Amino acid sequence: MVNHVALRAGFLLLTLAASGFAEAQESQPAVVVPDVSEPVTASDDANVPVPERDTGAAQSTTDSAAEQGDSPAADSTAALPSPDSEAEGLYVEFGRGVRLGPEDGRFRLTIRGRVQTRTTVRTSTAEGEDADILFEVRRARLVFLGDLPDHNLQLYLQLGLSPGDMDPERPIPLRDAVVTWTPLRDLNVRVGQMKVNYSRERVISSSALQFADRTNVNAEFSLDRDVGIQLFSNNFLGIHDAIGWQFGVYGGAGRNRTEPGTGLLYVGRLQFNPLGTFSDSLVEADLTRTRDARLSLGVTAGLHPEARRERTNQGAILGETVRAAHYGADMLFKYAGLSLQAEWLMRTMTPGSFTVTDEEGVESEVVTRSGLGWLVQVGYVFANGFELAGRYSIVQPVGDTSAVTRTAIPMLGVGQYFLRHDLKLQADYAQQYIDGRDTPIHEGRLQLQFFF
Repeated sequence: MVNHVALRAGFLLLTLAASGFAEAQESQPAVVVPDVSEPVTASDDANVPVPERDTGAAQSTTDSAAEQGDSPAADSTAALPSPDSEAEGLYVEFGRGVRLGPEDGRFRLTIRGRVQTRTTVRTSTAEGEDADILFEVRRARLVFLGDLPDHNLQLYLQLGLSPGDMDPERPIPLRDAVVTWTPLRDLNVRVGQMKVNYSRERVISSSALQFADRTNVNAEFSLDRDVGIQLFSNNFLGIHDAIGWQFGVYGGAGRNRTEPGTGLLYVGRLQFNPLGTFSDSLVEADLTRTRDARLSLGVTAGLHPEARRERTNQGAILGETVRAAHYGADMLFKYAGLSLQAEWLMRTMTPGSFTVTDEEGVESEVVTRSGLGWLVQVGYVFANGFELAGRYSIVQPVGDTSAVTRTAIPMLGVGQYFLRHDLKLQADYAQQYIDGRDTPIHEGRLQLQFFF
């Protein structure tokens, strides 16, 4: 009981602290939330941004600014400032990184870095469970974006330097290494290690979230990153950015893995913006507070006929191959500071279980992870950059045999956006209801993000 009360008191203090920062900002110039005319700061974990260029072929722009990783702001690959306003070939701005390039603009290099420092408190009223406090650098990222405008080519390289950024089994810092070729409006190509363009929540950058992190739905059903080739268009047919599509073929083993005998992973996604251009459809929270309703809808599907890992291309290695099919649908709506996001994901794995025999001849049963999950998330950003948000997410098994455990998590959060998502303070509180436990787990988090 003491631990439970202590956690509630601690979260209250975090909320008051965030509110105090919000009040302190009210007397400052209105720079917390960008003006409607400002480009939205792009995010860090999605797919390589495709800059607008006057090349004769219309370039796709919807959803592209936040699509791959710690990408620069939406206009960061525009022409560099003239030498009389900045050092020749060098431009530095917080939130848009360090940009280098010759005066003729034939090559541009952008460098960005991001740190998320987090404090987490977890406790339960269950007997014998003590409170746990964790201080960590949750993410430390370094990004390089090279652009050859005359050739419609772009290189995106992202490194993850914190322990939480790396696979414990293979502590390799490489997260993204992608070359993007954008010769046409309706057909472009990416090759390399990249995010699998499956679920909206996963494609949205971890730098552009309303809460300290993503949901348990993402943790269970995300396809994260893989090595392969992706075809895409973010402005198919040129209908005011209304239609976007992606189709990718990947190695199927996941990030930083090339294992023999692993079948290919096929993933397709279709996006529809019925109200027209939605430039921040891959950024959570309505920081622009634009009084134009924006709506983005998405459907997605994936198939891995010979998956060898417990979550298709993630998790422990299975003793046999299984057929993993993925399905999903999502939406994001924004209007005048209000944002509403929802997502539904499902995975079926066949067979539901199988028997493996170890080197000593001992047999054991392996149960696969068929299941579904959904989330609903809502938030409102006030004029001073202070936000209130709420979220509910649930994961549950599907079928008679599944290793997925039903887990429901309601969550409340507050945040202060000092300089958009680039400099922000967030606090959230959640209760985790897990099947098999008599009492929920209580968790509070406080996180600061600094993204130059």
